[in-house]
Amino acid sequence: ARKIPRKTMEVNVIGTTNCLEAAKELDVRRFLFASTVYVSGNRGSFYRLSKQTCESLCKTYHEEFGLEYTILRYGSLYGREPNHWNFIYGVCKSLLTTGEFNYTSSSDAVREYIHISDAARETARIADDQQFANKAVLITGHQRMKMGEFFDMVQEILGKEIKIHYAPSDNSPHYIITPYSFEIDVPVRINLSTYIDISEGILDCLKEVQKELDQKNM
Repeated sequence: ARKIPRKTMEVNVIGTTNCLEAAKELDVRRFLFASTVYVSGNRGSFYRLSKQTCESLCKTYHEEFGLEYTILRYGSLYGREPNHWNFIYGVCKSLLTTGEFNYTSSSDAVREYIHISDAARETARIADDQQFANKAVLITGHQRMKMGEFFDMVQEILGKEIKIHYAPSDNSPHYIITPYSFEIDVPVRINLSTYIDISEGILDCLKEVQKELDQKNM
């Protein structure tokens, strides 16, 4: 997204407008928009900007046409069958094939990963709950973890030494401790009653990536 601003805007902004138009024409009860925690801060480059614009579109369609909406601001998602650009997928594949990974931030960077199964369950629940109508909802994990601790955990799961090359940069589009900056529109944060533990989730991802690598080598 950082290097393809036009494409980012076409896909996210124009694409969301087309979906909102269809929802309006079909008299959809509520429009769910998948956003990101990055909209609350000053990181994320054109991706953040496109999502901020889409959130404004949802609110304006409600004001102008009465289309009910819920904005879902997802945290760091991971799980089986990810897109190949997913961060956790990249970590698993790199460590399983080379034993090394280049991380373009600090070992002190903090993340709250949430498994896609937990995120999907909460999304379905929110969609059917009227208290979340016309609101922004934050869906993220409950296990705050520094990335240095994250990589130590992965190393212990793998049972072998790995090398992580940290490259902090002031120009990075990613946040260090928190994605948030001051804003008036504070989202509702979801408290997960149950969730997949990060160590179990990562082990499952490693197994999935290893299975994929084995199939390619057959």
